[in-house]
Amino acid sequence: MLNVTIGDRGRLVIPAEIRQKYDWPEGTTLTIQTIAGGIELLAPSEALRRFQASVIGTPSPVDELINERHSVAALGD
Repeated sequence: MLNVTIGDRGRLVIPAEIRQKYDWPEGTTLTIQTIAGGIELLAPSEALRRFQASVIGTPSPVDELINERHSVAALGD
């Protein structure tokens, strides 16, 4: 665990060893997420992976609409 200080205009400096470990060169865009008790910084690929994992198995709105239309059509028969 490393300590960092919030600087001018709310900026944080991510220590070099962390940037090197995760291959975050200057200019890398990170996603910031609030979690219980703080924040979490994620590389875009990790943020995307987590999002995809959260929606896998969830029916899409299109699928739900198609199923609803089929149900309505079946009642009309």
